[in-house]
Amino acid sequence: MAITDPSEDEFLAMIGLALWSVENIDASDELIEIAARNRTEIVADLTAQYRCTIGTEAGASRIGMLMCVLQEFRRRVMSMSSDYQIYLMIGAFDESTLMCKLPVT
Repeated sequence: MAITDPSEDEFLAMIGLALWSVENIDASDELIEIAARNRTEIVADLTAQYRCTIGTEAGASRIGMLMCVLQEFRRRVMSMSSDYQIYLMIGAFDESTLMCKLPVT
């Protein structure tokens, strides 16, 4: 994966997109609709900013790269969760260990 150096606005957009991700949770239809609307608005705002600064083509490429970074974060979180479960099974951690209290995805 190419190295990405997100601007402050891009970083905040990625945080917003990550916080409004409801793919792996049991969410109500209303929450799913709100999340989709907010994610769409975040991407639309980022697209408008790119249109004024770096152009439509470069902006689309940049949004694609940011989405890839977000997907890599999700992949790493899922990997960490399974790693912690394995360590717990082999006795590397006990129930009082803070890492074992992390939510399982």
